[in-house]
Amino acid sequence: ELAEANLCGDYAYPLAVTGGKQPYTFQLFGPASGPSSGQSASQSIANPELQIDGAGVIHGKPTRSQNLRVVVADANANSTSRDFSLRVADSSLKLESGASTACQVGNSCSPSLVVSGGCAPLQFQIAAGALPSGLSMSSEGIFGGEPTTVGDFVVDLRVSDVRQVAAVFPVAINVTAASLEITTGTLSPGRVGEDYHATLEAHGGEPPYIWGTEGQGLPAGFT
Repeated sequence: ELAEANLCGDYAYPLAVTGGKQPYTFQLFGPASGPSSGQSASQSIANPELQIDGAGVIHGKPTRSQNLRVVVADANANSTSRDFSLRVADSSLKLESGASTACQVGNSCSPSLVVSGGCAPLQFQIAAGALPSGLSMSSEGIFGGEPTTVGDFVVDLRVSDVRQVAAVFPVAINVTAASLEITTGTLSPGRVGEDYHATLEAHGGEPPYIWGTEGQGLPAGFT
């Protein structure tokens, strides 16, 4: 019985051989591909994910559970074979965080997606729906930009690994208007009887802005 392997992780397991005359030579074959009665090892198909070295250690990076056949020969050309089952621990793609994000118009928005499982590198794409205008996502799942539209947006995010195993996760992005504030701190001084112009600036809310005055209003001569 072989030890269980982690998906796409480095795997190494030594086989024990007794009898015959050393040194031994080893061959490893993939599922149902090892030599059967009347079939030579040279006619068999080598395993594409795992190898076996001269010391009888099976090693590689398996991506799935599989059946293996090992053929060992001794110095007198006597040989024998044995079938093994290698179980690879399940590692399904899972969205651990980032399923819901709150952003504000005009501010940098970077939803943080954390996906576990699968065989890296992972690829990300929008399978359905659309991101808020001003926001984008790279194929590595990194968001960037500043949303320009208020609203609730839901996209279906497709994540796939190197084996083309994929999963789809809904991701919600809530975009609200930023707090409205006047960003102009002070006005430049003016002189009585001379023309005066000053432009005020604001941030947040949802343009266009409507300006006005409160309380006592502007001094005489100003609009």
